[in-house]
Amino acid sequence: MISNSNAHSGSKNVGIDVGKSVLDIYIFEKDLHWQIDNSPTEIRKLASKLSRYKLARIIVKATGGLLAYFLCCNFHRI
Repeated sequence: MISNSNAHSGSKNVGIDVGKSVLDIYIFEKDLHWQIDNSPTEIRKLASKLSRYKLARIIVKATGGLLAYFLCCNFHRI
């Protein structure tokens, strides 16, 4: 069983699986999953959407050299 110490504080934990053409996003506490295109425009929209939440952490899983591209697309603004 996964323990979630942030559940009571309202913090959210986000997992992002970075693929060549799509990103799979999951917000653990909301049991919410969706996909977006892996493009600078969509990543900026995602950053804006996630900024609405109090985030405890963002966990990113990427294969190959895709992580550097993902992180360079204004995600630091969250």
